Amino acid sequence: MKLPFPVFTRLCEPFIRLDYVVTRDGHVKRELYEPTRDDTVVMIDTGLGMARLRGVPVTMDYIKYVKHYANRYITLFVIPDSWCYALHIDNARRFISLAKRLSNVDNMVPIFVAHYYLMRVDEYKPVLEELQEVFPIVLIGLTGNLVTSSPSTVFKCAKRPVLCNHYIDIAARDAYASGFKTHILGITKTTLNYVVQHRLYGVAAADTDKPRGSGREKMASRKEYCQVFREWLGDYQQPDPEEWLNEVVG
Repeated sequence: MKLPFPVFTRLCEPFIRLDYVVTRDGHVKRELYEPTRDDTVVMIDTGLGMARLRGVPVTMDYIKYVKHYANRYITLFVIPDSWCYALHIDNARRFISLAKRLSNVDNMVPIFVAHYYLMRVDEYKPVLEELQEVFPIVLIGLTGNLVTSSPSTVFKCAKRPVLCNHYIDIAARDAYASGFKTHILGITKTTLNYVVQHRLYGVAAADTDKPRGSGREKMASRKEYCQVFREWLGDYQQPDPEEWLNEVVG
């Protein structure tokens, strides 16, 4: 069965996920990889570590890293977020001010992570509308089986996948009704099955690290990882990049 949206994962073309992370000592680690396929779509993730930072993770360095790939490929990228709501909004607005300096953003697709979507939806919408003024496509990021994994929120469902799936269902449908499509961050196979089987409208993409498995040793090569990823997908097939893009734009 062909998936209605792609699942990005580490270095597996045509939908590859790259990491841009800030380490505990403040150093930036950029994952550099040059795709071999011209129809590759890139996703750049900042990871949970970025959400824990109290500094200013939104920098021109990050935007230049995204632009390196967006100059050639459709590039989805996470706007550095935070579990602190006020800082999260500040990060987004700082990012928008920097992005307005760019000359060409046609291939750039920002993902605005909505940790508290159902609780903050009315407050998120003005930020999303500002993003739409700059970028042709904007996605709302919903956080897979770790829905709002913040240490402060009352809503935790990492070990309750049924609850998570219903939360994602409600949030994705609400976002779609408001004119936004969604990206599910850190999707599990259980949630992937749920989204596909329920034909959930408006899910444009997802990403996962789950093929590594629990306790699996670091894989020796990209080829090995991608083989495990294909096994994880099972009977699902990735969509054709051009057909998928037409669906996202439409």
